[in-house]
Amino acid sequence: MNTSLFTIYKIEMIKLIKRKDWLALLALVAISFMFGAAVLSSGYIGESNQSALYWVSTQIFNSSGILITPMIFAFICSRILASEIEDGSISLYTTRYRNRGRMYFAKNLATISFATITFIIVFIINIAIYYIFVCQNPTISSGKFLGNNIWALVIVLGAVYISSFILTTQFSLFLSAYLKPAPVIGIVFVIVLVFHNTFRVPYLQNINPWYYLIKLSDDVFSTTNQVVVNYSEKLNLFFAFILLNIIYIIIFNLLAVKKFKGSDLQ
Repeated sequence: MNTSLFTIYKIEMIKLIKRKDWLALLALVAISFMFGAAVLSSGYIGESNQSALYWVSTQIFNSSGILITPMIFAFICSRILASEIEDGSISLYTTRYRNRGRMYFAKNLATISFATITFIIVFIINIAIYYIFVCQNPTISSGKFLGNNIWALVIVLGAVYISSFILTTQFSLFLSAYLKPAPVIGIVFVIVLVFHNTFRVPYLQNINPWYYLIKLSDDVFSTTNQVVVNYSEKLNLFFAFILLNIIYIIIFNLLAVKKFKGSDLQ
């Protein structure tokens, strides 16, 4: 059956929602709730005079730093492909939709959409936490939505979205074409851990997304005061980061589609 990419995409999105794996995403905001409660109880140690944008940026960054974001998406992406291959349910779709390349890209688009929606929801919830909890402590909160270093923080948020939400889903889906769910999750954990601990290694740092995230965020996360930002340097770093992610994503997709097309899924 020559089914359109959009039709398969809708089916994949419905499957993602019905599986209720998305409930695991509550962990992404759980840490923010804990920090918000700590601010209320004066047990929070952090920068004073935080704007909503600063709070949201650091909280989403922290979820990636302590591996919550990559592990959740590794789990969800392994379920959407590796689990279906393992239990044989994928054959229900491969016999109906003959174009495996189209099927893989539909799953890919579904995970990207899911990751993007998740990012937006987490962003909104963190803003709510800021105004409900953090603003109760005038020492920590400035009460402002934007505050200082606006564009530098926006760049950091964009970089976290690309790396932790998009690249992670692409890598996990790529591994799912080759491996069972448990190895997919395990390898994602190991690779992310290696990236987080080798971003200062010369030469290797240039191919390490975490190196770029640290470089982009170090100055604006270290203070809530206005800092002198070299935006030319910052944007060059950001575009190099985007290019690196694009290269990784292209490689992952080419290899995954090739494997998926050649797999015996009967």
